[in-house]
Amino acid sequence: MRLKLPQIEIDASDPYKNDLLDRKAFGDALTNLIDQTDSELTISIDGQWGDGKTTFAKMWFSQLRQSGFRVLYFDAFANDHGDDPFIPLSAALLEALTTESDANEAQIRELGKNVAKIGVRLLKIGGRIAVRAVTAGTVGDSELAGFADIAEKAASEVSDEVSDSLLRRLDEYHIDQSEIDDFRSLLSEVANSGDDGKPAVIILDELDRCRPTYALAALEKVKHFFSVEGLVFVFVLNTEQMCASVEQFYGSGIDARQYLHKFIDVECRLPSKELKSRGPSSYKTYSRFLLSEHKFNAFGDMADLDEIVPSLAQAFDLSLRDMEKACRNIVLFYASIQERQLHISSVVALIAVIKVKDRVSYDEIAAGVLKSYEPVVEKLKGDANLDYIRNWFLTCLGHDSEVDESKKSFIEHAQQMEGNVHLKRTVFLQYHCAILDYFSL
Repeated sequence: MRLKLPQIEIDASDPYKNDLLDRKAFGDALTNLIDQTDSELTISIDGQWGDGKTTFAKMWFSQLRQSGFRVLYFDAFANDHGDDPFIPLSAALLEALTTESDANEAQIRELGKNVAKIGVRLLKIGGRIAVRAVTAGTVGDSELAGFADIAEKAASEVSDEVSDSLLRRLDEYHIDQSEIDDFRSLLSEVANSGDDGKPAVIILDELDRCRPTYALAALEKVKHFFSVEGLVFVFVLNTEQMCASVEQFYGSGIDARQYLHKFIDVECRLPSKELKSRGPSSYKTYSRFLLSEHKFNAFGDMADLDEIVPSLAQAFDLSLRDMEKACRNIVLFYASIQERQLHISSVVALIAVIKVKDRVSYDEIAAGVLKSYEPVVEKLKGDANLDYIRNWFLTCLGHDSEVDESKKSFIEHAQQMEGNVHLKRTVFLQYHCAILDYFSL
């Protein structure tokens, strides 16, 4: 049995070889768009948490490299331990351009100096300084972002000597627009140093997992410092979460989506999990992959699970990450019992999914006090698999009158099981929950 699944392997020579969700066409479309752009460009790829954004981003990264693009993958979440993204992003970009461009050494060295000069000032502006020491205690600690107001106040309240000292300190941290222009001009020269005319592509992933201040700072730094001809920035994010970050930082009165539009030229949506027009259901493909890779003993239930789990995933609108959790719950259940113990495959799968998707209902089922079973029953309609699960669910609840006429045999089967396992069928659901509650997924 394997509880933790390995990362999907990405073959550099065939990036989409292990693509279970048929997203190569989306990667092709993005690549074609970038190949035809002749100016600076920012793109966002929107997707829910757990929809496989990072896996796609890494596959597409390999595709871009294979297509001759200079490309950088930057994990924003792994780098948000500092106060400002400018330095780590600049360092990664410099390294990528140094190894993958025809820029001369002098250009790279000069660009590095500019990064250091601007970066140091940004760090000082973003951090706290001891204003009190400069103003003889008349002004408290403050952010340098608001230093202009403090300087004006200090100038009217303290001696000219102290005011001049404070203003000199301010001048040390000031970044003149000409310095920014010089930096952007040199960056564009380096970015356009390739002979093929292709822009360099920077993929910023995991922005929605960063601290709100860091995520927004990343967008703003790209806009003000890095948005130059020859560079294409791709933000991989969850738009709803980014909007929440904007509202948290600027207040609920702001139009968060309009604010994000300031930084994003083209918005894209990661293709849906369900692409029926392209062949087998993505739910079925992915759930079968998960169940197979876990390599567990399902005591003859695997064929049922292969049919049941995809239907439940679609009915409960599970994300890819939700599916991983639900399948792991199923694996843990089967790993915790012996073959002759009670295990109804449809009930195991249903309880595993409800535990992931609807914790309130799960806790009520586990306690034997489900207040309303109708919402669950409503989700279990649509195909033969869901009908099968729904009738088992109703049978275990004891709602015999609601069981379909063609499934009345379920009641008889459950009554026979009662004698075998010495449990009333009305506690079968609780029993399955009790097994899963050994674990806290």
